[in-house]
Amino acid sequence: MSPIPGSDWECEKIAITGPPIKTEQGWFLIYHGVNKEKVYCLGVALLDLNDPSKVIARQSELILEPELNWEVNGYIPNVVFG
Repeated sequence: MSPIPGSDWECEKIAITGPPIKTEQGWFLIYHGVNKEKVYCLGVALLDLNDPSKVIARQSELILEPELNWEVNGYIPNVVFG
């Protein structure tokens, strides 16, 4: 997957957070993206059941971001784990 144009929350890096979940519509994937300030956030995508290299849909908005003090300033700052 490549960053979605205009999606600043994932403009530097994208990586999988865990195994995809099989659904009737496709493989549901939770992934993390990193912005220019090195903040890690979570996003979701749907991959083709027969060819997971094909992205059916991706949400352009993030679903989870560091907000609480321990997430922003914790042992590993600016990261949420999915």
